[in-house]
Amino acid sequence: MATYYEKVNMDNPMAYELPLYIVNVAAMLFHFGFAVAAVITGSRNGGMSTPRLSLYLSETTWDNNTATIDSSVRFDFSPSYRKLENGLPLTWITVGFFAVSAMANAVVVVNGLDVTENKKGNLSASLIA
Repeated sequence: MATYYEKVNMDNPMAYELPLYIVNVAAMLFHFGFAVAAVITGSRNGGMSTPRLSLYLSETTWDNNTATIDSSVRFDFSPSYRKLENGLPLTWITVGFFAVSAMANAVVVVNGLDVTENKKGNLSASLIA
């Protein structure tokens, strides 16, 4: 028995591009829904600024005077880390990820709407045009 892709008539590119279009519509709705859910759940209990991801700044110092004559290394390397006061708000990062993903899927969905009007009749041609 022939599979779906073996039955596709290559004279009709919509037969194999339509499932990809439908997946992009579903992905757009999925990402938009999770962006809204992240805003709703993130605005509870402390607002959108919590929780925060701690950020650290590395500071290095080089001291040439601490090395001994017998040492093969003629300097002393001392790294230290300083915690920054403000971190990255994880809620905003999550909302941003889902919003940008939804917009990327929306670009494909909106550009794919003119498939029937496109002379070549396929999504890839409508995205390039």
